[in-house]
Amino acid sequence: MNHNLEIVQEFEEKLGVTERWNRECPQWSAAIEDIKKQKYGKALDALELLIVQRIFELTKMNRSEMGT
Repeated sequence: MNHNLEIVQEFEEKLGVTERWNRECPQWSAAIEDIKKQKYGKALDALELLIVQRIFELTKMNRSEMGT
């Protein structure tokens, strides 16, 4: 764990990070919201893929109007 901490501190030094975010920082909240939006978008993409696959399967069976 100490080794990983040293690596993080080296990166912070190279990138010029002067202050770490915590839960009270507005940047933290904004980052969390961005992550939630990204996960939501990925879930929608996966759902869209499943729907398109199902429609394609129904079309191949000439049953696209039935929905089952």
